[in-house]
Amino acid sequence: MSSILTLNARDGVGLTVARKMFKMSSEEFGGFIREHYTTLQSELAKVGVTYDALSPALLPSTTRHEIALLFNIDLIGSSMYGRAIAKRLIPLLEPEATLSVLVGDIFLHPQAVREMARYAGFVPSDLHEWGQDYLFCVYLNNLSESQRDALHNGFFGSPGYLGYVRRLTTLTLAPPRGRRCPPLS
Repeated sequence: MSSILTLNARDGVGLTVARKMFKMSSEEFGGFIREHYTTLQSELAKVGVTYDALSPALLPSTTRHEIALLFNIDLIGSSMYGRAIAKRLIPLLEPEATLSVLVGDIFLHPQAVREMARYAGFVPSDLHEWGQDYLFCVYLNNLSESQRDALHNGFFGSPGYLGYVRRLTTLTLAPPRGRRCPPLS
């Protein structure tokens, strides 16, 4: 059996819940994972994708880039802001690229996110309105430098695009030591 990589998982919450709910032993749990792995391989094969070909997108690389594009949802102009952003994002991606794309809302005060993003190497757009509610994030990995720049340039000047964070390994949900996040007033 080849190595099992993660797909759309940053932690093991789903697996942990399944194991506890069904009261699985270690052996049963291993079988559960292998069964889902086999199912995933066959489903991917049906659409012409080999599981092993996904490894560049699923394994961290020191020679490729990861970024988090940040958006002020108040300025997107649509309550379906995720869809509006995806419609702009997809044409900017190279058809042969192998990468992961994860999206979601950041439920921290935008000013706190701004401070953490600046600490982590934030590359801004020309927009300075971070909003008052929450932000939307599009995370991409396994990018070349030119792909990263093309995404930033493709969104630059777009309504709601704030910029991107380039050093995600330094981005945490706590402020840097000795610094405080702005008050949430």
